[in-house]
Amino acid sequence: MGQPVAGSMAVTSRKVEAMRRHTILLGLLLALTPLAACSLFGSSQDDGKAQKTQRSVTARAQEALPLATDAVGGSNIDAEASWYECMQNLSWKYNGAGTFTASPDTVDNQLAAMKSALVAAGYEDVTQVEGHLSVTQGDFTLDLQQNPAYGPTTWVFSFESDCSPYSSADGAYISKDTGGPIEGLSP
Repeated sequence: MGQPVAGSMAVTSRKVEAMRRHTILLGLLLALTPLAACSLFGSSQDDGKAQKTQRSVTARAQEALPLATDAVGGSNIDAEASWYECMQNLSWKYNGAGTFTASPDTVDNQLAAMKSALVAAGYEDVTQVEGHLSVTQGDFTLDLQQNPAYGPTTWVFSFESDCSPYSSADGAYISKDTGGPIEGLSP
């Protein structure tokens, strides 16, 4: 004990210097990896993703809501949409809400009619709450429920995309969005 180590186990100043270099390089590599990932996954190559999401969700709402409304002899669709921040400066979703008027019938009959029309059009029923109809297709989710507070024949709905991260250019686009009516789904 206390005696110098000889041979290949000996720690020389050359080995210490090589270990320092390797440690510094490894530290730099670990520090730069998140920056590289951000530049790969959040770069300008993703610019326009927010506009694509908005167009996709709008198109699905423009398809699904008239299907649901027609299935219950309804009219007067009124829908608005805007961007919503899921996690501050990390992810957003495009969502909307509104109302429509249905012909008088039982809630169960109306739910069944809307479910049939939407499932036939390729939407998946993901309903988990009694008195609601929830369907999804891709990253689009639509929830419908009859709301007596608005009147005995008024249905309320909400729809949204999944939360998703966007590039800084998309973030600028999203922050400028003030929301508003959806063409073809508002008076």
